[in-house]
Amino acid sequence: MFQNICILPSGSAFPTDIGLIAENLLYYQNVNIVSVPDTVPILINNCGVDTLIELLTNRNLKILFKQNILGVIDRQDRMGQTITDVTLVSSPDLTTEEMIFRGVFAATSRRGYSKRVVNKLLPHVDAISYQNNICDLVREDLNNKEYFKQAIIETIKFYHSSLTLRPEDIDYEFIKKESGFVFVSNLNFEKINSSIPNNPKGNLINPSSLILNILELRGDINIASDLGAEIVSSDLNTQLLRVKFRDIYNKTTRSAQDLFQFNEFLLNNGHSIREVINNGDKNFEDFFQILDKADRFRGWLKNVGEDKNIIQEYHNAVASETWVDKLPPKILRWSFFTGAGLVLDAILTGGIGTAIGLGLSLGDALLLNKILKGWRPNIFVENELKPFTKSAK
Repeated sequence: MFQNICILPSGSAFPTDIGLIAENLLYYQNVNIVSVPDTVPILINNCGVDTLIELLTNRNLKILFKQNILGVIDRQDRMGQTITDVTLVSSPDLTTEEMIFRGVFAATSRRGYSKRVVNKLLPHVDAISYQNNICDLVREDLNNKEYFKQAIIETIKFYHSSLTLRPEDIDYEFIKKESGFVFVSNLNFEKINSSIPNNPKGNLINPSSLILNILELRGDINIASDLGAEIVSSDLNTQLLRVKFRDIYNKTTRSAQDLFQFNEFLLNNGHSIREVINNGDKNFEDFFQILDKADRFRGWLKNVGEDKNIIQEYHNAVASETWVDKLPPKILRWSFFTGAGLVLDAILTGGIGTAIGLGLSLGDALLLNKILKGWRPNIFVENELKPFTKSAK
């Protein structure tokens, strides 16, 4: 569990916060952020350039820039019908270097400085591309009536939970045209939009937006599949993920729920990493202090089976006996204190006993006891994670 996570944009927006990135860095082996125009400025404004470079260079963060994008094209024919199609667009002139520069300059407004920063960032970002057949896969999704009808229902419910439709209430057809298709349905979009609160433009739900939702989800799945990663996306895309790919949805939401419960269980009245950073009590410089010590903790999480409950596994790991616990009390006492010093050979060789330390205090013995018993996840949680989050106001 908790090996790779992919934080995906929603359209042109970056649907996350800096605290969520920090929390994923703590728990996951690899954190991938798919960049849109406002991603780099958000990261720099919240982390700073030096911290971002450190995250990319020596931590488990990676920024990915898309070399092509999916889109929906609408055009009017001579009869006034709206012809729609999905398309894959790339721009040879818009290189990864140029996209990074635009992001850095948007955050700093310093052209020369931005160019120098780009040279530092460029080796640590990757380019990704959609496969050429992805538009065909989107069209197949749209023609899957069971799926598309349920996606329409979930989209409407997302914006207004009391608006309910049944699949049998919906009738639609994509009429094939030379340059795309015409979407025809019995949906009353004007009535649907007028009943949705916080819909000032009155067009949250329309044919193009419904198609765009399907397209974005297919793009998310394509990227996550290439990376072998779990998904963090918009709330709406997550709901549609449940409709289309139940197994992937279950895995993604299971991880998110497990981490939420894990934080609640461990931190008690404390705050989550996400909350501490988002409310300004801590910043990424502070966060590095525990991130530096989290490698073994992440390694433990990685090895928790996907069918396991991490709270139960944490309890088992903390409560389980070690070989030191199983030693007879007399040998254990003798091994730590011999009056003048400490004897390790009594444990390691069965009782030969050679004093290797003198003047050891009780604190020294307790420290050695921890070392001999080996690392457990509660060492990190108790010594690093709890103090970090308890400091929140």
